[in-house]
Amino acid sequence: MIATSKDEANEIEEELMLLSIQDKFSYSIQERVVKVTSMAGYVKLSLFLLDSMLGISSNSISSTMSSKIYIPSYMAYTSVLNRLRKWKKIDTMRETLQKLSHACKITRKQEKLDIVALNTYLAAICDTMKMRNDGEKDVELMREAMDLLYPGVATEKYTLPDPDVMSFNTVLNAAAEMKNGTLVNEAIHLMKKQGIAPDIVTYNAMLKAAPTAGFKVSVVDEILETPDLVADRYTVEMAIMPLVEEGRIPDLLNLLHGFSSADQPEHAVQNAYSTFLLALIKVRIFIIITIIWIHPTLRS
Repeated sequence: MIATSKDEANEIEEELMLLSIQDKFSYSIQERVVKVTSMAGYVKLSLFLLDSMLGISSNSISSTMSSKIYIPSYMAYTSVLNRLRKWKKIDTMRETLQKLSHACKITRKQEKLDIVALNTYLAAICDTMKMRNDGEKDVELMREAMDLLYPGVATEKYTLPDPDVMSFNTVLNAAAEMKNGTLVNEAIHLMKKQGIAPDIVTYNAMLKAAPTAGFKVSVVDEILETPDLVADRYTVEMAIMPLVEEGRIPDLLNLLHGFSSADQPEHAVQNAYSTFLLALIKVRIFIIITIIWIHPTLRS
């Protein structure tokens, strides 16, 4: 018996499983197998099955596609995309989206892939940037993610729908962590242009990216002027010091009141008010020290 490596043994096992499933069971059963195998980590098998349903006989998208093409449910192909995201297989995700898009253009000219696929891919791009932390390549990936936020680009490239608020929030958070105010402003401009209302996660990204306390206060003003928005603990954490430093205690109390009135864990509310009181103490101590330093008579 010829010895094989663990990888080779796994590959043989997956190919045998594929032969036992392919063309012998209904597509609904194959979809379930795709979901189970991708969740269990049999990525190659799940990709083979997905290709088989899409009528692709090899790993190349340029391969001749058979006339028998079946587009699985979004739960099937997004389960594969989620596993690829977890394993940081960004290139394979891109290829999978291209194959799905190619099949959709042939069989469903008016139907797009699910928005979950777009958001999973955008999240994978941002995950890859955090893990790799490679300046030049990160800029390229960030540009790819940003381009997919433009109207029609995701549809043209991958037959995906235009972005929703989650799409923008995913990219905004990545741009904010990179401290790239230009990209944050570009994303916000695109949101407004497409008529997508920002939520509290959007504003939190803006607070994170704000270069000065003054900018943070202006973001908080927008939150306070939007009746349906309720601050979360991240909003409160980033807004407390700028508002206290400007003496905007009533506005901060309004922010805290909305936060505590919402369905928030008790410990989160307690932490928020504790942080508020500490901020007041710090600012008052700073003011006292400054006054003493400015007036020599008080120092003596």
